[in-house]
Amino acid sequence: MLSSGDEGIEPARPWHATVELIELGRRLPRPVLIGRKGERRIAVHGSRGGAKYGFRVVFPAAGRWWLTLLDGKRRFVFPALSVGTGDAPLDYVAFPQGSMAERQESGGVYYESAVPSGSGRDTPLPPETVSLAEPSTGGGFPFWVLPAAGVVLAGAGATMRARR
Repeated sequence: MLSSGDEGIEPARPWHATVELIELGRRLPRPVLIGRKGERRIAVHGSRGGAKYGFRVVFPAAGRWWLTLLDGKRRFVFPALSVGTGDAPLDYVAFPQGSMAERQESGGVYYESAVPSGSGRDTPLPPETVSLAEPSTGGGFPFWVLPAAGVVLAGAGATMRARR
């Protein structure tokens, strides 16, 4: 996930971004964030801080800059940034190019909501109370009738088949 806060990006000023790569069981190489605008290219190596990598990028000119992250042999593509417009980039989740998740068009803008999606509530529900019914003390339908009826009907069905 690429995230950078809620401030716009200005040319010739440092932009600080964080990339979190979710990996288990292996040490990662230092990723490189590449920005391109037409023929212009910039590249910045990430500094490691736990499971996240920090990037300090200075875009030399205003306009739309396309971002690609290289992590070893993997390539992650992010949407273009609008440098010099005052628009803050949104957090974005990307999957490696060629991966199953990327082929299924997974990823995109990441929104974190305080309310779980679809709940419509901002407070938890009260606990439920469950009461079990007391056992019956007689009366009602006798349950032994059902198995007896089944035996009678099964015997009648067998008799009908035998007469064919």
